[in-house]
Amino acid sequence: MKVLLLNGSANQKGNTFTALSEIAGQLEKNGIEAEIMQLGNKPVRAVAICRRGGASAAYPEREPWQPMNFIR
Repeated sequence: MKVLLLNGSANQKGNTFTALSEIAGQLEKNGIEAEIMQLGNKPVRAVAICRRGGASAAYPEREPWQPMNFIR
């Protein structure tokens, strides 16, 4: 088994990384392979569609099929 730990913090070696490293160490002590992947410094395309109403929670004036390219 392998566990993927995602670090969403923009601070690559900060508190989140330290916590994830502790978790990875405990997993590996128990025979479970662990990998930390840094995502906080990568652009992420957000999609926040409310399936009940069909509109975006963040942008209710948009049609559901329109992309939300607000992260550049």
